[in-house]
Amino acid sequence: MTIRKVSPLANTCSLTPREAEVTRWLAEGNIVGEVAVLMDISIKTVEIHACNSMRKLGAQNRAQLIRTAIREGIVPCPCQ
Repeated sequence: MTIRKVSPLANTCSLTPREAEVTRWLAEGNIVGEVAVLMDISIKTVEIHACNSMRKLGAQNRAQLIRTAIREGIVPCPCQ
């Protein structure tokens, strides 16, 4: 079994405003195509922002990205 070392979490300021916005839209349950329309950017740009956010927050997938973004205060907790 391989244990992956998770990089230390960067603070919220490390995400650009657009990366944070894409992350918030994804956390609300929107798919990439919907986020592209909502933000008036291309699907590829949404994917790039999501990948950059994942890399900066040490997430391996979008579920981890959203969980980490909630924990770091980038996205409000849906239970509040």
